[in-house]
Amino acid sequence: MKETKSRIFIVSLAVALFFSLVVSSTVAILKEKQDRNIKEDRLKHILTVAGDFKKMKILLLDLKTDEYRQIDNDVDFYNRFRTLSTGKDAIKLTKDNDLIGVGSIPSRIPVYLFYDDGGRLVRVVFFIYGNGLWSTMYGFIGVEKDLKTIYGITFYDQKETPGLGGEVDNPNWKMKWKGKKIFKDDGELALKVGKNIDNDIYTVDGLSGATMTTKGVDNIIKFWFGENGYGRFLKKLSEVKDGDL
Repeated sequence: MKETKSRIFIVSLAVALFFSLVVSSTVAILKEKQDRNIKEDRLKHILTVAGDFKKMKILLLDLKTDEYRQIDNDVDFYNRFRTLSTGKDAIKLTKDNDLIGVGSIPSRIPVYLFYDDGGRLVRVVFFIYGNGLWSTMYGFIGVEKDLKTIYGITFYDQKETPGLGGEVDNPNWKMKWKGKKIFKDDGELALKVGKNIDNDIYTVDGLSGATMTTKGVDNIIKFWFGENGYGRFLKKLSEVKDGDL
């Protein structure tokens, strides 16, 4: 059969459409698997700073009002994080209070509560993030039931310099956080991260050779446990009985 330009075009179009469908289907399948792996990895990081527990609850905290409600899962938040942190409902930060260098943050953020078998609160895990030297660092920090003492910290996504700022997720450095106090007895935010500072219950020795990343972590702590972050919620939480959460 004599080939014509129209026949060649039709055959080429059919082949292109076929392979486009194959590629699209493959991407969809892989994305579902990738999303599942990301979710599992995120949960793994949360649990590393939660310790032993019998029950977990997830609250969706409104940072504007300090009101909260229980939710079934956190998938929607992380899937829509970019929109939630920059859209019309996001909280715009001023130059003076934007310690983490992101411009705006979501108005509603999940908070994770962990209980023992008697229904008593044993730990609270908070989502934290902020800019380092080269990247925005995302992680979680676990706080003991006294709401003042750190149980653990982890960063699940960061692109700081390997061997320097990238050591924010080095187990040896993270061990230095356990038992450190965030607040003084009078409620004043006291935790600091830096080099050449007094090594006491309110300070964490910074990363060697990574001044800017260390400063970024220090700013993350100051912001998220301050009045523009979880500070007011923690005061409110300290007045609530376990059974009421």
